[in-house]
Amino acid sequence: MSAESAAGPSPCDSKGHLLCSNCYDPDADRRERIAKSMAEVAGSKCFRETGYEWEHMRSAWYRNADAALAVVKPELTALREELEELRAHKKAWEEAPQLRHCLWPGCLHEFDVWSRLSGKPPARPSWSGEGWRQMRPTIATGYICPTHAPLIEEHRPRWDTDQPEGHSQLRCACGWVSARARWHRLAVAGWQDHLIPFEAAAVA
Repeated sequence: MSAESAAGPSPCDSKGHLLCSNCYDPDADRRERIAKSMAEVAGSKCFRETGYEWEHMRSAWYRNADAALAVVKPELTALREELEELRAHKKAWEEAPQLRHCLWPGCLHEFDVWSRLSGKPPARPSWSGEGWRQMRPTIATGYICPTHAPLIEEHRPRWDTDQPEGHSQLRCACGWVSARARWHRLAVAGWQDHLIPFEAAAVA
């Protein structure tokens, strides 16, 4: 075994020492900064001088820094853990799927609209937005899956705006008209209900 390998890796260049991942020790760096700050506040120039005669004073300030770190270390640890938890929550929120469901009654297909907009692959292949269509004007969630997209072409709904204030009514391209409703989702549910026989006919 060579003398170099027995003594460990050779020291890095002093100019890049703090940037070296093998040498940098955050606790030691924190201790150094606290000791120097305390000495500067007290008016001591022991860290600005290089003579051996200042070594005793530097050791005293290091001991003061160790005492200060012992007091604040539990709080620093708790803050570090809290920060990691917040980062994990942030990552989970950013990566959470924004699922949209098919308007066709009884259809369980869904896709991740966020991955579709961002261009990133969805977490599950079944959440792909390929072939999905958005209803305009938007009805309920406003999306139709690839399976039912061809069927919906003959049943595109539109809101009848010529209604008394506070009432809603849907008209389908096939001629179906919903009952006049004060709650618009009742009209949407009626439109969805009238679609069911058409899927059965298409399958047959």
